Amino acid sequence: MIPFTPFLKKSCLAGLMLVVLLIVVVLFFTVTPSFAQHTFSLTPTGEPTEIPTDIPAATNTPFPTDVPAATNTPFPTDVPAATNTPFPTDIPAATNTPFPTDIPAVTNTPFPTDIPAATNTPTNLPTLTPLVSEADPWIKKRVDKTKVALGDVVTYSIVVVNRGSTSATDVVVRDPLPLFLTYMSAGSTRGTPSYVGGVVALNLGDLQPDEEVVLTIQARINSMPNSMINVASLTTTSKTDNPTNNEDRISILTVEAAPPAARVVPTPAPRFPNTGGSALAIPSLWLVGGAGLVVAMLSLVALLLALRSRRARSISR
Repeated sequence: MIPFTPFLKKSCLAGLMLVVLLIVVVLFFTVTPSFAQHTFSLTPTGEPTEIPTDIPAATNTPFPTDVPAATNTPFPTDVPAATNTPFPTDIPAATNTPFPTDIPAVTNTPFPTDIPAATNTPTNLPTLTPLVSEADPWIKKRVDKTKVALGDVVTYSIVVVNRGSTSATDVVVRDPLPLFLTYMSAGSTRGTPSYVGGVVALNLGDLQPDEEVVLTIQARINSMPNSMINVASLTTTSKTDNPTNNEDRISILTVEAAPPAARVVPTPAPRFPNTGGSALAIPSLWLVGGAGLVVAMLSLVALLLALRSRRARSISR
């Protein structure tokens, strides 16, 4: 048995198509003349149609005798039979996943109503972020004059603030005045300051969160050293205190006092001696002068007369 290969399959198919094509051509040329005659005879007209006499007579086209006879191509017997692939029966059935029922319900968080009102912080003080659950007292020192001269009065302001969220305990502020300052007075917005041994002290006790206390000290400049620095500090027993902000110092510049201007003493006008010390002193002075002048003139006249008399005597001799 001849094996049914793809090439043989294609060759058989091409031969069948050629045979079909030849049969169609033969039928076309055989049927066409009779079809044309029927077409002309069936055309309806109003008048009898004359059949043309010059139409050539139909000739019978001989059927080709060299057409190869069709051969029966054997159907291949080695084509494998189609097998039915069994549908898988072990596919797991779809399971419905239950929707979780333990999802917590959404709760509306109430807006806090105990938010403290905003306070106006002085622009010359730095803003610090409060520490959570901590007490942190903080100190800042200022002075009202940056340049002073000998004898000037200066005012120091010491600001103490608790920047923590809990109370600071046993807060004490101290400012030892340097030797170039003479203490005059001190005051505070809370408590009473004391001055002992050259140190101004203020015992505040407990300082609440965001509480601010201002200590004011007035002193006089009694000398002019090269360095004029004043230091203030605080202490507390709170464990969470930050010691880096428990001290502050400030310096002022000295200005030498200008020397006093030289005093110009006016030259007194000449005065005549005052003998009597009364209003008649000036007329008496003129009388004395006039009398002296008369006496001088008389003496001069007498002298001239004496000289003339002496000259006359000498001539007579």
